[in-house]
Amino acid sequence: MKTLGGFRVKYNKLTRICQKRLYFDLFYPFVKETEIKRAVVLMGPRRVGKTVMMFHAIQELIIENISSQKIFFIGIDNHIYMQLGLEDILLLAKEAVHLESLEGYFVFF
Repeated sequence: MKTLGGFRVKYNKLTRICQKRLYFDLFYPFVKETEIKRAVVLMGPRRVGKTVMMFHAIQELIIENISSQKIFFIGIDNHIYMQLGLEDILLLAKEAVHLESLEGYFVFF
């Protein structure tokens, strides 16, 4: 099993042991909607399940046959990213996998 900074292990563990959050069914259609060019902001206090909800959204996208190669998860709570803006982090991710455009990709921060 390949991992990227332990992400796959954490992702698999969380999606197996955590049930979907109460508001997942309201949140997910906004994630899936690609006609409107906008970001979906998921806010809340620490430790309420925001990251778990994103992992469940990723899992649902994969179940719906969205290629996992078209999904980015970038954990921005790492000290490396603290001085960078989201746009800079997104550009770094895009450059890292040699993409011209993120059209058709799902990005989770």
